[in-house]
Amino acid sequence: MKVIRLIRLLGGILILFSGLQPSVHAFSAGQNQSDLSHFRESAGNSDEIEIQADTFGLPQSDHEIAGLYQKPSVFLQQADSIKFSVNIPKDGNYTISFDMAATESYINPPEGQLMIDGEIPLVDAQRIVFPVFYKNSRDTFPQDRYGNDALIRQERLYRWTKVPLRDLNFSQKFPTQIFLIRGQHTFEFKVNRESMLLGSIYLQPFSEYPSYAQYLAENPVAETSGVLIEMEAEFPSYKNDTAIRPVNDRSLDVTPNDTYKLLLNTMGGDSWDRSGSAVFYQFEVPQDGMYLVTLRALQNYKNNFTVFRKITLNDEVLYQELNEVPFQSDARWANITLGGDTPFKIYMKKGVNVLGIEANDAPYHSAIEKIKKVLIDINVLSLEIKKLTGNQADPYKEWVISDYIPYIKEQLLAIAADLQEDLAVLKSINQTA
Repeated sequence: MKVIRLIRLLGGILILFSGLQPSVHAFSAGQNQSDLSHFRESAGNSDEIEIQADTFGLPQSDHEIAGLYQKPSVFLQQADSIKFSVNIPKDGNYTISFDMAATESYINPPEGQLMIDGEIPLVDAQRIVFPVFYKNSRDTFPQDRYGNDALIRQERLYRWTKVPLRDLNFSQKFPTQIFLIRGQHTFEFKVNRESMLLGSIYLQPFSEYPSYAQYLAENPVAETSGVLIEMEAEFPSYKNDTAIRPVNDRSLDVTPNDTYKLLLNTMGGDSWDRSGSAVFYQFEVPQDGMYLVTLRALQNYKNNFTVFRKITLNDEVLYQELNEVPFQSDARWANITLGGDTPFKIYMKKGVNVLGIEANDAPYHSAIEKIKKVLIDINVLSLEIKKLTGNQADPYKEWVISDYIPYIKEQLLAIAADLQEDLAVLKSINQTA
């Protein structure tokens, strides 16, 4: 299912004021980006339970990166663990998030595991992979002796971020939910690989993202006008996967372009095929207000297939419609405004903001799992037939398989029904097929 997650983004991410014809204010994607990025706290939630690091029973870290975090933090190396107890006010599904920053690591990102009351509550808690961020080491592409662009060397970016517990493949629509009953629970978090700085841990009753209508009702902000901010997509401020890289496209519909030289003028393509891989663009807006976001994009890797991206602002999904933004198959580059004919408005505060674009295969998750189940069923049935025939292909011998495997008809019909159900799911996602 690799092809369903591919998209190519051009060098033009537009963040527009709604309303009047804008004047132009251009910002480099890397502007104001320091080696030690600031940490933006999310808006508090009254139902959220915060466990600060000074309750973990470990000395507070004096690491340089710890100084970028406004709360207590601890430094955890491989095999280190922390314990804490929480009183859960009511039964229900909860999500858990970690304020963290990856420190010096060589190849692998930090990994940990979570236990509750001495047991691993679900598979996703057994292996929690935390992000590592990278940035360009320079602001322009180096060139070879022919004048063609070459890739920029990547270097580590140390920054704090709030990381929710998610499935290992980043293929679920929402963060992982853990069912907890009312009362006291003991949590133990252990680092299994590399090292990391850990800040506060948050427990919050699970709720789906608000709808766009709810978001607008909760943010009755006047529209803004008069400014256009444009960034080249091939120069992200940072990313969480070095596999995502700029690529060349000779189309005249992208910028910059050159007839005789290979310019790296788009971002992604077949290098952006893993769910959870994300690029981030940092920019500054001059005033509070509602903004529109337009992407210059092309998805031409699989006819009649739709790919999806998760759009975040300052590490948050603001409403449901931004969790799975579709990009349909097209042969030409196009300016795609989020929301289409009725553009989605996004409230941004004056100052520095970060737009994230993450590959997301969650809409295809059920179909992928169903195909895996069908393949297992077919393999089991195939083994039973091989046991019967002795794994010998004899063209002169006929078998009435149903005499030996009485339920084979029901099995085949069940497999066919699963495939029909899968087809219906894929058609509902790809309505242009």
